[in-house]
Amino acid sequence: MRALLLLCVIGCSAGGTEAVFCAYGFDAAGMADAGSAAREWNERGGTDFSVTDHEIDGCVPLRFAGYRTSGMMGETEFPPLASPSIRVWADPGEPTLLRRTVLHELGHYTSPGREHSEDPRDVMFSGGPTAEHLTASDVEWAHQ
Repeated sequence: MRALLLLCVIGCSAGGTEAVFCAYGFDAAGMADAGSAAREWNERGGTDFSVTDHEIDGCVPLRFAGYRTSGMMGETEFPPLASPSIRVWADPGEPTLLRRTVLHELGHYTSPGREHSEDPRDVMFSGGPTAEHLTASDVEWAHQ
């Protein structure tokens, strides 16, 4: 079972393409998932995300909210007059779901106000993160 996951994002308080992720309570698999999602956005999406295992003040939380087998698996909020926050869930029967969900929610972080793609091949598809990797339309979507 995965330990409590807390990632923090520092940089732009309203989202953006540059951020440092502070990882707390990760097991090795959770750290690998988060790092992999951040690296993929860097390599394919033109972001400058990094992952660290020490605390940085002022970060925006990305929290592991528990396990579920259906329903919403991630949520990114940009509340008025407050910092953004991200929550993700994992399904223990789907080992790649946490990585895909973090990848999807980082897309929301890169482009506040944009909702979802209508193409089921995209990570940013409204039906949930079924795609394993970013597509060209995911990258274009995030930078609009």
